[in-house]
Amino acid sequence: MWPDKTVPVAEAEIDFKYDWAICREGDRTVMHGPSVTYKGNGIGWSYNNPNNVIENIIELKRPMTWKEEAEYTKAEFEREEYKNANQLNLYGLYNDCYIEGEHEMYNGWVEGDFYRMCKNLNEEKWTIVGIAEPPYGWSLDDPCMAIIVEDLDGNRFWCHTHKSWIEDMREDMIEEYQNLTIKED
Repeated sequence: MWPDKTVPVAEAEIDFKYDWAICREGDRTVMHGPSVTYKGNGIGWSYNNPNNVIENIIELKRPMTWKEEAEYTKAEFEREEYKNANQLNLYGLYNDCYIEGEHEMYNGWVEGDFYRMCKNLNEEKWTIVGIAEPPYGWSLDDPCMAIIVEDLDGNRFWCHTHKSWIEDMREDMIEEYQNLTIKED
């Protein structure tokens, strides 16, 4: 799930549907939602409120947009604590190699966006080793590649991914990160 984007009332769009409304009720802060349509002047409308009207809204929350998510994950990618792991992942993205390890069905970490995929890899503590032709694919209409990763114990496995995703990520990342060096640990 994407992180929430908090929007102060002063910046809220009228007639826009937000996930949650944060309201001031006396000395308490209360959350109403989901599905709050902001009407302006600190008032919203919700399906979950018995009266349908929510008052005293101070902030609204919604999931990040694709663009905001890309900015968020790029900032995560460039954080110092992940820098070396992400650089290794970047080198792995360009490493054409042969299949190593077992085929793994779990591929929830595979993304078409390199920043988001690195975020997933960092959470799993895996590193991309390389890209290879899989021993079998999906179909001729939807060609695939194998993305090979390694865990902290040195175990390697691979998953299918879209060939177009790999090509797009390689093209995007070569422009942005041309002069990377890996720090020796």
